Amino acid sequence: MNFFVTGGSRGIGESIVLEAIRQGHDVGFTYLNNETRAMQVIDSARLLNPGSRCRAYQLDVRSSAAVEEVGDRFMNDFRSIEVVVANAGINKNNLLVSMSDEDWDDVLRTNLTGTFYICRQFLPAMLANRFGRFVLMSSLGYSGVSGQANYCASKAGLHGLCSSMAKEIACQRLTGNSGSSSVRPAAPVSCGRSRTPSCFSHRRAHPSSTVRRFRLPEVWIGRHDLTSFSGVTIRCRACFRAEFQNHL
Repeated sequence: MNFFVTGGSRGIGESIVLEAIRQGHDVGFTYLNNETRAMQVIDSARLLNPGSRCRAYQLDVRSSAAVEEVGDRFMNDFRSIEVVVANAGINKNNLLVSMSDEDWDDVLRTNLTGTFYICRQFLPAMLANRFGRFVLMSSLGYSGVSGQANYCASKAGLHGLCSSMAKEIACQRLTGNSGSSSVRPAAPVSCGRSRTPSCFSHRRAHPSSTVRRFRLPEVWIGRHDLTSFSGVTIRCRACFRAEFQNHL
C-alpha cells in the first residue's frame, strides 16, 4: 500500500515511516524545513527495505495551496493513495493568561486546520478507489494539560474531525481513526519564567528510551481487512526521548 505521512522526518512520524517501509509499503512523507534530516530518514528506509519506495516532500500544512500542490505531486509519483497518517504538529507552551494570539493560532492552524487540509486533499482519490485509511495523530493530552491549552484544544478537535469523517465515509469502505499517544519530553518545558512551575513540569524520559521502540497501531489499522474499524481512538502510552521543536 502507499502511505502518506505528514511530519515524518523525526519522532513518531519517522517511526511510522520506517515501520511502514519495514512491512513492505511505499511511503511519501513531509517535513517542514530540515531537508538533511529528511534525507537521513530516506537513507534509513533504503537500508531497511531496498524494495520499497520512500520520498520526502517539503510542506507547511498550514497552507491550503501548499497541501494541494504536494498532494498532486505525491499522486503523480505514487499513482494511488491507501493510507494517510496526519502526524505533523507543533506545541507552543504557555499558561493561558500569558498565551499570545500568534501562539494560539499557529498551533490550531498546524495541528487541526492542517489535518483538515490533508484529509480533504486525499479524500477524492480514496472515494474514487473505494478504499482508504485515515489515521489522525492526537494525544492523551486532549483532555487538558496545564500550560498547553492551545495544543490540547487542537488535539481534542482532531477527535471531532475524525469521528465526523468516519461517519461520512463509512459506506465507501473508507475508515478514519485517531491515535492518542503520550510522549514525555527529554527536558522540562519552559514558560518563560526564571524556573518551571510545578504545574508545568514533566518527568524526564529514561536515557535508553527511543522512539523506535514504539509498536505502531498507526500502521496496523491501515490493514485492508479492518473495514468495520472506524471512528475509534486508540490510546497508547509510551516514553520517548523526544525534542519538541516548533514543527515536526
